[in-house]
Amino acid sequence: MNKTERKNNLGGLLVLAVISFAITAIVSFSTVSKIVLPFDFNKTWLEISNLSLDSYNKGWINFVYFNFFSIIFIILLSITLFLLFTKQSRFFPTALVIYFTVRLLLLAFTFYFQTVTKGPLAPTLIEVLSATFRALFIPGIWIPYILLSDKSEEIFIY
Repeated sequence: MNKTERKNNLGGLLVLAVISFAITAIVSFSTVSKIVLPFDFNKTWLEISNLSLDSYNKGWINFVYFNFFSIIFIILLSITLFLLFTKQSRFFPTALVIYFTVRLLLLAFTFYFQTVTKGPLAPTLIEVLSATFRALFIPGIWIPYILLSDKSEEIFIY
């Protein structure tokens, strides 16, 4: 199968993957900008830097650094997946599994940091459950589809 035939097969549900990578990169970039730029509506820097506040916890600065670098990492992974997808690389299915695994691990570490430090941004049980559901549900659909579907096999394997 040559390269032009493979490009004609690209479409259907696989287009949703491209859209999701773009949305992830955009949302992650906006989150990074909120961390880096202390806007009036974002009191993160005030909460982690004001020693006189009751909610001050020296663990928060570590959380902000972790959050910043993990989001940058997710942006880079999203861009890499987008490029692998558009080039129809045979490494895309493996990279997608790695991407979802990394996102799930980052989610677990984020909840751990937020719960241990008990700061003002600590998530509620509903937030934890909804984020965990999204982190498990989306890969639960995409990973089997990418690894088992005939269309994916035509595009990425051959």
